Amino acid sequence: MRTRALIVSALFIGCCAAASAADAPENLVDNGDFSKGKFKWKGDARAATLDASKESPAGNPCLSVVLDKKDSSFVSQKIRIPREATTLKVDLRLRFEEDPKAKGGFAPGMITLRLAETEKIDDKAENSNRIKGPKCNVVVDEKGVWQPVAWEVAVPEPKNIKLFVIECQYGRAILHIDDVVVKVAGPAEQGKQDKDKQDKAK
Repeated sequence: MRTRALIVSALFIGCCAAASAADAPENLVDNGDFSKGKFKWKGDARAATLDASKESPAGNPCLSVVLDKKDSSFVSQKIRIPREATTLKVDLRLRFEEDPKAKGGFAPGMITLRLAETEKIDDKAENSNRIKGPKCNVVVDEKGVWQPVAWEVAVPEPKNIKLFVIECQYGRAILHIDDVVVKVAGPAEQGKQDKDKQDKAK
């Protein structure tokens, strides 16, 4: 039987022209707080947004992904990185909960953050190792607690990066994702600060 993968991709979308440092938004990810549901995020039926009325553990909207011991799950969104950027800072919050429907008890998965050099991820879990671009493995082994995750990453070639990806690797649990922020850390951020100073001086 073919292994099925859940793809949830956060795509950084920009204009056709290359983005400049001065015009870069504070958060390169759109709808990182999931206040607009899954708008801009890619996924299937196993990824759903929870709001306060559905007892979101965040007390506000968040993304909830049901993991499977045999499947690798992905969350992704297209991105556009300013051409002068050399470093990005990624921040988000993760929380594991028990899946009452899972057999075998609680088993957290490993989370991998990726900057992918592709506009689309194949739905086969075994293809995850073929994704080109920087990555960071995150281990969240505690359940019922929001854990902050931070990743500062050098951008090898901004124009080659097409997707921001959260990969959820094999587990028996429900993963909640909230407050996803991707910012330019350097040196393009300095260009933005200089422009802000110039605007204030006018």
